[in-house]
Amino acid sequence: MTTDRRELCLARLMTLLATIEGVPTVLRNEKDISGPRRPGIILMDADDDADDVPAGRPATTPEIMRMTPEIRILVGGTAAEVGPALNALRLKVIEVVKNDSQWPTILTTNGSVRFLGSGTELARGRNMSGEMVLSFLFTYPLRKDDWTTVTEEP
Repeated sequence: MTTDRRELCLARLMTLLATIEGVPTVLRNEKDISGPRRPGIILMDADDDADDVPAGRPATTPEIMRMTPEIRILVGGTAAEVGPALNALRLKVIEVVKNDSQWPTILTTNGSVRFLGSGTELARGRNMSGEMVLSFLFTYPLRKDDWTTVTEEP
């Protein structure tokens, strides 16, 4: 049986994000959420890569994967309302992601969850829209059994 820890992690993120009070719209890999459906959150699958493998390590040794999904928070409102609304949702997202008890099962004891930071459009020379992107780093082992399907002989 195969285990896609990447997909398990992303599916768990969607479940967690959907529990945040006051956020009626949670989507995955969509471009935008229009005004009437805001506030909303979009989970972007984004990228993953493997840690460098030391020379001489057997090919069957698990690799530690680093996955960096992006969580986009989108809010509406006046200029004075946007910043506080983004910051309030930022804390809620960090709380539900960092405090989830399921991560050790999904990521294994060799995995981890780190909040890397956030960025907004609220700066001089930028769009000034009600959007913030939160960056997280998830690490987990990629084992041979994770991509090898064992089939039984008839």
